[in-house]
Amino acid sequence: AHLALLPGPPTRLGVPRRLRGLLWGHANGLVDAYAAMGITRAMVHWRDDDTFTLE
Repeated sequence: AHLALLPGPPTRLGVPRRLRGLLWGHANGLVDAYAAMGITRAMVHWRDDDTFTLE
């Protein structure tokens, strides 16, 4: 839903560092789902707080 609010394709995804092991899923099973939304590994920014951001 947040992707639809962006004026263009996503450029950066901020993820809490403590969730590093969960983001891409078991055996990278979520990589294709993120790619379908336009989110790549290069866009991920690890945050030191508990906030997610999407730009």
